[in-house]
Amino acid sequence: PQIGRDPAPATPFTVRAVPEGPLSPFGKYFSKYLNVFGVHIFATRSTPDNKLRHVAAVMAEYLDNNEDGKPDNPNVLDALASRDAYLVMTANEREFDRVDPETWHAHGFQAGQFQHAEETRPSGNRFDATLEEVLHLITVHGYGNAYPRVFGLRSGTPLARCLDTARGGHFTRVPRRYPKRSWFHYDDRTCDYACQMTEYFYW
Repeated sequence: PQIGRDPAPATPFTVRAVPEGPLSPFGKYFSKYLNVFGVHIFATRSTPDNKLRHVAAVMAEYLDNNEDGKPDNPNVLDALASRDAYLVMTANEREFDRVDPETWHAHGFQAGQFQHAEETRPSGNRFDATLEEVLHLITVHGYGNAYPRVFGLRSGTPLARCLDTARGGHFTRVPRRYPKRSWFHYDDRTCDYACQMTEYFYW
């Protein structure tokens, strides 16, 4: 389902209730909502508002880096908005374990990303996962769909070839040991080839 876009985001972002209608499947677990250029952000009641607004601000800055109120790359925004891309937030990972994504997947919402408040650190004195998780959403569902021949998550694209070069070979699964000539050594064995591409794009 395509829900449509809000106008350019206001600052500061106003947290509101999850809208009724097509987005209501998210209402089973989430009570807070923001919309950034048509990208949905949902959060649980226990997720602090300031962290939700921080995620929205980072997303707005990625999409509109010169802050003129217009997304810098309309093709990427179209790819995100047409798929109703979304990010869901919980207070912590334990709370997310109690959430069933099939609740909204069954209604066609597939282009999503997860983040929790404990890893969201607006202060800047520790690593802020927002910089990574929001970028994953934009690169996978935005750039990956707007420019599939370059950023598509499959073997043979320029992004895939860069990954293979960085890892010293084409590995569909995480190898036990990377070649000496490699310089990208992502080692999470639960991360498949498409996941490795996403992580490489971030790094």
